[in-house]
Amino acid sequence: MKDFIDKAVPELEEERDYESKVQNLRLIDDILFRNVMDEPKLISKLISAVLGRYVEITEVTVEKTITNGAGRETRCDAEAKDTERNGYVAEVQNDSHAMKPKRMRFNVGLIDHHAMLRGETNWENMTDSTVIMFCATDCFGEGKVIYELPRCLNGERRIDDGTRMIFVNCTYEGDDELGRIIHDLMCRNADDIYDDEIREKVKKSRKTELR
Repeated sequence: MKDFIDKAVPELEEERDYESKVQNLRLIDDILFRNVMDEPKLISKLISAVLGRYVEITEVTVEKTITNGAGRETRCDAEAKDTERNGYVAEVQNDSHAMKPKRMRFNVGLIDHHAMLRGETNWENMTDSTVIMFCATDCFGEGKVIYELPRCLNGERRIDDGTRMIFVNCTYEGDDELGRIIHDLMCRNADDIYDDEIREKVKKSRKTELR
């Protein structure tokens, strides 16, 4: 665990000890993220802010391993379901080299593998799948807050097949719901976190052994 924290918070002259590094972890660091965002109501706030509508999350599993029929798997920072059993994956990413569209495609494919019950033949009953990656940098360099990988007809009309792949640029500093959530993800000082519930959960997590 110490190796992961050393990587998330580089050693500086004034913060050489382990405890100082724990206190400097941000929610954009997956170690703290999975210790804080293990409650449906908290993940709901992130997903709702990105999608621009309220999404009621009923269950969430952090560090969830999803496996397909071929035995391939991926480990998600958080996997969630809403009231309609639609699937969501929320990922935080500091490493720009890991912000790959094909990784998003792979994750969506794994969620889709579980989007229909055994024996179901009506494709309309297939649940939706959304993967959201919160990126510490502007991964595509175009200054946008939200990048969504399109599924379009000849680059025009969007095809609604129930899947969405979204990258969130966490350098955004706007004073709106999404901007405030991003601020909280990027914040090192827990006292500066806007959301009361997230702030208290961060403080509590920093006082316990991170998993």
